[in-house]
Amino acid sequence: MDAYDGLAPLYDAWAEHMEDDVPFYVSLAREAAPGPIVELAVGTGRVAVEIARQTGRSVVGVDMSAGMLEVARAKAAAAGVEGLVDLRLDRKSTRLNSRHTDI
Repeated sequence: MDAYDGLAPLYDAWAEHMEDDVPFYVSLAREAAPGPIVELAVGTGRVAVEIARQTGRSVVGVDMSAGMLEVARAKAAAAGVEGLVDLRLDRKSTRLNSRHTDI
């Protein structure tokens, strides 16, 4: 169990006022080279899900908290973008190729 797992169900309510950065990341995703977008420390998916929803681009989200990823998966499903958001546990073991674009 990761330290953030217990925070996961509460995180979005706590971070509710921290949404001003999302449009910035969505605009970067629109301008990025072709290929999936990679978000490290994706947490509950507040940025990744919006990128997928607003741009239709694939997003690979990596986090070390299974609890945070569980919330992110639910958010992606609720937004109808679960097919675009690939969520992976443990940034240490994730292998990415050159087709991915980090923002």
